[in-house]
Amino acid sequence: MKYFYVNLAAHLLVFIALVVAMLICLRRNNKKQTKHGFVYLAPVVCATLAVLYMVFLAGPRILDIKNITSDTYQMVTGKIETIGYLNNTVTVEGKKFYINPLADIPKEGTIVRIKYTEYGNYVLELSEASQNTITSDSVSALDVD
Repeated sequence: MKYFYVNLAAHLLVFIALVVAMLICLRRNNKKQTKHGFVYLAPVVCATLAVLYMVFLAGPRILDIKNITSDTYQMVTGKIETIGYLNNTVTVEGKKFYINPLADIPKEGTIVRIKYTEYGNYVLELSEASQNTITSDSVSALDVD
C-alpha cells in the first residue's frame, strides 16, 4: 500500500514540474526574453504533455484513492502473458496491470488471481491460483439439470 502512495506522489511531482516548466516558459515569452524561435512553442508542448500525463498516468491513480480508502477492488484470474522490463507491469488476459517491482512476481505462464484498483489497474494483491479455480468466465459447477 505504501508503494501506491509513493507512486502517486511521484506522478503528482512530475505533473507539477511540467506545469512549472510551462509557467516559466510563458513568463519568458511574455517578457520577450526568448532567444530562439522554436522556444516560443515550449509552453504549448509543456501544457500538452501535462494534460496527457494527467489523463493517462496521474489521473487514474487519483481516482483510485476512493477505491483504496473504501476497500473496493476488482478481481481477475488468468495466466500471466508478459512481465514488464522493469518488473513493474504484468499482462494478464491482454490487460496491463501495474505492480510493485519489489514484490514477488510469479513466472510467465502461471495462473494468478489479481486484486486491483478500478481506474489505474494498480495491483494490490497477486496470488497463484490453482488450475481448477472457477472464474467469472467459466461455467458454474453448481448448475443443476
